[in-house]
Amino acid sequence: MMTELQIHKDLYDILQKTTQFIITSGYIELSSYDSNVEEKLIEIGLSSEKIGSENLRILINNTNIKIFKNIDEFNSINSIDNNSNILILEKEPVSFLKGETYNNFDLTKDDFLIENAKAYLEFQAFLKEQESETDESFHFVDSYNLDFRKLIFVSLAENGRLSITYNADIPNFDRTYDFGNDLLIFQKLLYRKFKNFTKVLEISSY
Repeated sequence: MMTELQIHKDLYDILQKTTQFIITSGYIELSSYDSNVEEKLIEIGLSSEKIGSENLRILINNTNIKIFKNIDEFNSINSIDNNSNILILEKEPVSFLKGETYNNFDLTKDDFLIENAKAYLEFQAFLKEQESETDESFHFVDSYNLDFRKLIFVSLAENGRLSITYNADIPNFDRTYDFGNDLLIFQKLLYRKFKNFTKVLEISSY
C-alpha cells in the first residue's frame, strides 16, 4: 500500500509538470496536464473528473490532505494537530504527516515551520479559554474575538483594558527556532502565577 508520503511526492510531481492549476478545499483543477496523469492518479488512489475538453479535477474532498501552493497560503490555515496531513508546494516542498515534518520528502528535525504554526494556533485557543464573560472573578483576558482578531486584556489600571488587534494570518516565524517551547513556558507561567498577575507582567516584560 502506498504511503502518505509517497502520495505527497507523486502529487507534487504531477503538479510540477502542470502549467496552470487552482486549489480549493474539494479539488485541484488542472488547466494543462500530461496524458498519463489520470493513470497516475489511479495508482496513488485519487479520483478525478474531466471538466470540458481541457481541464481535469483531482478530487480531494474525500481525503484528509490539505494542500497549499506556498507558505503564504499555508499561513491562512486555522487548525493543525498531529493527525494533520499537509503538503506545501514550495520549490522545496514541505510535508507534515503524523506530527513530523519532511523537507523535500526527507524527514527533518530542524524545520519548525508547521510546528510553530501549530503552537501559535494552540496559544490562540489557550487565550480564548481564559476569556471571562463576567466580572465575578479575577481574569486576565476580558474578551477575545477570533473573527475580528481583537484581544482585550484586563489592565492593572482601575477599570482599564488593553486592546490588541492582529493580522489574520499566522506570522512568518523563524523556521529554525522552536517557538512552541516558549509559548508552553509562558502558558505554565500564567497558570502558576494566576493569582499574582502583577508579578506575571513584571516577569514577562523582561
